[in-house]
Amino acid sequence: MGHMKLPSFLFSLFFLLWQAPLVFPQSFSGEGLVFSIEGISVTTQTELSLLVTNKTETRKYSRDGVMRYRLMDEFGNEYRFLREEGARQARHEPSVPQSLYPGESDQKKLLFERPVPKSRELTLLIDAKGAGVDGDVRLSVAVPQEAPRFDPDDEGGVSIVQPLEGIVLERGEGMTVKVRITQPVLPKKIVVLALDHTLEDVSPGNDNLYDINVPLEQAPGRYSLSVVADWDVGGDIETRSATLSFYVKDNIPLEIL
Repeated sequence: MGHMKLPSFLFSLFFLLWQAPLVFPQSFSGEGLVFSIEGISVTTQTELSLLVTNKTETRKYSRDGVMRYRLMDEFGNEYRFLREEGARQARHEPSVPQSLYPGESDQKKLLFERPVPKSRELTLLIDAKGAGVDGDVRLSVAVPQEAPRFDPDDEGGVSIVQPLEGIVLERGEGMTVKVRITQPVLPKKIVVLALDHTLEDVSPGNDNLYDINVPLEQAPGRYSLSVVADWDVGGDIETRSATLSFYVKDNIPLEIL
């Protein structure tokens, strides 16, 4: 019995389904249609920009073919499909071609419910039988994370973790100052002021350590340790500060220094 030869279009569909789904870039390709996620926006809903391109040289596809969409996250949540915007809405207008010819693309805007806050990746499943593709097309896309912003309601923003208020030091003794930033974003600069020290840090982190030494000739008494942090907020400088008191005791008579 001779071997039966598959029609070329069936071979093309088999080849398309055989391709493993790609995560980045967000595209699914083979001989035929190429599906790719060109953008994602998350506000009160999820908006995906889907591009469908006819990569064949000889076939045309119906723009009116119905596709069904499902959106899921890494936790197994499925998000309700709200609506599709784009070429299908205008398919009855005479100026809009009804077929997708070789080399042409369709841009679609898909709207879903917004993801849960901890979601970092979404998977779009497309039932594209209406466009001539057997099986689901699977596309993955990272959820955009909102950049942290300065919180104007945080009246603190910076704190002195150590030393403790009222610490007593001897002349010649050193202390380590630990400064913690509690704002969602880091300041552009931290300045530490104590005795004759002025320390400036232009690359601060969340927790910062600075060393202060009490001069041997420092007079006994009560002194202040101040920390000032500056944030650049849209070209304006927002400043937050923290202060504590410490004491220097008379452990060495000044006349023998």
